[in-house]
Amino acid sequence: MFLRTLTESVWQRSHQRMLRYLHIFLGATFIATVISDLGACQPFSHYWQVTPDPGPQCRQGYAHLITTGVLNIVTNLAIIIFPIPMILKS
Repeated sequence: MFLRTLTESVWQRSHQRMLRYLHIFLGATFIATVISDLGACQPFSHYWQVTPDPGPQCRQGYAHLITTGVLNIVTNLAIIIFPIPMILKS
C-alpha cells in the first residue's frame, strides 16, 4: 500500500501483480522461518526444559540460522529491487 501511494503516477498493472507476489513471498518466508525455528528441537516440550539438559539438538539451531540468514538476504534484495523500475520510469 505504501509503495502504491508513492508511485501513483507510474503505477501499472504489472507493478500491482509484482507487489502482490512480493507480499505472498514475504508471508511464505515468514512461515518458513517460524517452522524452522519451532522444528529445531524435538520433542517440542524440550524448548522449555532446563534440567536435565535437553541435548545438543535443542541448542545448535544451524537449520534456523541458515534459513533465517538466507531468507533475510533474499527478502531484503527483493524489497530493494522492487521499486527500481518505477524510479527509473519517473
